[in-house]
Amino acid sequence: LNEVVACRPDCCEYANGHHDRTRAAGVHDQLWSEQDGVMCVPTPDDVEEMAKEHTVCPFAVSMDLATQADVIIGDYNYFFDPSRRLSAVSESPDDWIVIVDEAHNLPDRARSYASPSLSWALVSQALAGLETLPVYDAITDIVRELSDFLEAGMDTLLGVNEAAFPIDEGLEIRRIQELAGLIDAVGMDYALLKTEHRVFEESDLFSELARQITRIRLVLERAGEETVVIWRQKGRRGTGGLSLLCRDPAPLLGPLFADVGASVVMSATLQPVEFYASMFGLESGRRIEAQYESPFPPQNRRVLIVADVSTEYKKREKHKSAIAAHVESTIAAVPGNVAVYFSSFALRDMICAEMGLLGRPVIFQERNMDETDRAVVLEVMARGEGHVLMGVLGGIFSEGIDLPGAGLLAAIIVGPALPAVGLERRLMSAWFQEQYEHGFRYAYQVPGMARVVQAAGRVIRTPEDEGAIILIDRRFIQNDYQRFFPTSWFPIRTSEPSSELNDLWTEQVVTGSGCES
Repeated sequence: LNEVVACRPDCCEYANGHHDRTRAAGVHDQLWSEQDGVMCVPTPDDVEEMAKEHTVCPFAVSMDLATQADVIIGDYNYFFDPSRRLSAVSESPDDWIVIVDEAHNLPDRARSYASPSLSWALVSQALAGLETLPVYDAITDIVRELSDFLEAGMDTLLGVNEAAFPIDEGLEIRRIQELAGLIDAVGMDYALLKTEHRVFEESDLFSELARQITRIRLVLERAGEETVVIWRQKGRRGTGGLSLLCRDPAPLLGPLFADVGASVVMSATLQPVEFYASMFGLESGRRIEAQYESPFPPQNRRVLIVADVSTEYKKREKHKSAIAAHVESTIAAVPGNVAVYFSSFALRDMICAEMGLLGRPVIFQERNMDETDRAVVLEVMARGEGHVLMGVLGGIFSEGIDLPGAGLLAAIIVGPALPAVGLERRLMSAWFQEQYEHGFRYAYQVPGMARVVQAAGRVIRTPEDEGAIILIDRRFIQNDYQRFFPTSWFPIRTSEPSSELNDLWTEQVVTGSGCES
């Protein structure tokens, strides 16, 4: 509720005196109230309203409520992230059943939990701040040691910008443990000092540094050959420092699934099953696999492939005008709302620069949109007034939204959303090739095509919906990509997608005009 995210009594009135006011007002009992003998479930809005009324921290209240709950709904990190796991679950995991929705997202999220980094820029900024006050000298000396450690690691790059090493070659684990121990040891001193000598105006850089080095130490305690060390040289934008890359999350996820009473792992895009089962660390003898056909009439869904253009990086400049023409003519053929999903913002902006879209209201997904922004856009789209949503695959409008009926009549997907080529992705590809003999498929095609199928799934949400999915890129006709298509798809190859849509919709939807962004 505070405009500044700083959980310190001197910065946040909701943190100052939180526990005393929570007890005095009986906040937990009020939220767990009963009506007519039925327990009322406290929603986020209920918690926020109560927190405002009594000036207490809504997040802390939510964490307390979770210790008393029978059912908890939350983000992945409250179960899968070792540093944020709810105590109610970690203390007695066998008492819980975990249900993982949209599970195709879990491998990348789990990798991020096991891939911490320590930024040279953060260490430098923390050091510069601490050096301004002599009372912090003892703490400053420890941070200076950490800075020297990073400098020495970056010096080993010998002219290259970045490089990866096995853990035992790229890192002195004992030194990391020593530095993390030193920082732990001064934690209480720092907390006492900052109550009287404030050194950082906004975010607490030393506390953030302590969290990062602690996380690295914890990951190193269990990391195996799936984890590598990456050193990066200092750059103009503050880049550089130390990173760990977990290429396979199975060592993290497997024990968690083994500890709980049971688990249900589900998604419309868990293909290939053997890949995801390996990433989740699920033992074959303890799992049941089930696949279900789409319950929606196949004649209500038309899947078109436009294969005379390519969005590959080296070819997109040559084909951008033709791609834009396909997108524009297809939009004109749809009598209502259309979502156009691009593989990246850069490709979206390039193609849109070639288009006119006169007479149709257009909404552009921005890079920094949050849940509130999404709700506003979905409310507009739900009216079915002929809007065109220009979004990106894997973004907040391509997964986890429902726009039934006139809310969305067609999805145009421009290119498979293969992850960008970089050091991390190359390392993952090499690992998957060594372990499963499918390097490119597992590192690039699996995540890219999961985003495609998820976006396409926004169109048909009820048995009555009628809609079209238009896939623009010649790679969509290749078997290596079509293997990821749902069995309920019966794609039609065409060079004129607009001509294939004339007879699809039984009812025409009146389109609006204007422009929104």
